[in-house]
Amino acid sequence: MAGEGLKLTTELIKDGFEPSDLIYFWRLYKILSSMDVIPMPMKLIEEVCTHIISTLINLSNDDRVPSEIRGGG
Repeated sequence: MAGEGLKLTTELIKDGFEPSDLIYFWRLYKILSSMDVIPMPMKLIEEVCTHIISTLINLSNDDRVPSEIRGGG
């Protein structure tokens, strides 16, 4: 087990990681692994947010939607 850890550490250092980076990433991994995190590309998040905002604007401008829902109070 320790030999595998040293081998992995050696490979990461060869790839340009610093030991301090490895500690940071290990701590980050431990935190994220305790949560239900789903990584998504930023482009996809932007597209989803743009679509949601566009839909909300369309709803707020649609006279067929009751004013209470549109925010007109």
